[in-house]
Amino acid sequence: MIGSLAFASVTIRWDIAHSVSVLSRYLMKPNRKVIAAARRVIQYLMTMRDFKIRWTSEEDKVPADLRNKLWGAADASYASDVITRRSHGGYMLFLNGGCASWKSGLQKMVTLSSCESEFVALCLAILEVRYRQFLNELGHRQEELRYCGKATRRQSSLQKEKRQVREDLSTST
Repeated sequence: MIGSLAFASVTIRWDIAHSVSVLSRYLMKPNRKVIAAARRVIQYLMTMRDFKIRWTSEEDKVPADLRNKLWGAADASYASDVITRRSHGGYMLFLNGGCASWKSGLQKMVTLSSCESEFVALCLAILEVRYRQFLNELGHRQEELRYCGKATRRQSSLQKEKRQVREDLSTST
């Protein structure tokens, strides 16, 4: 059951990627809660049967500044796996109103802060942006990559962390 959901989440249903990623952690020893959660995902799929990925370049459906432009979002939750303390991260890339690429799962490493786990998720998204080269070859010029997120808040919290580490190091000597 979870394997079929995983196939759907990888190929056509980006909206269940996070749920399937969490469910797949319990494939070795599924219990009643896991099976009930998998059934809820199937029930969701049945109620959202008409949900589709739609790509279009029609002027009335895609804003002019996003037409034939690749854009995306990345996010992570710090240390969300209670056992391994790894963060759960993911990204979504959109093109002409439809989701072109997505991933959700545990990060490969243990991060030391929420800022670092967000950075790892963003790096994974940037690696996936290889589609930019393909779009450039098709004649759809892509702008330079830029980060449009909560950079100021995260950057200031990172600066505070660095400052605290420096203060701790200076007082310990």
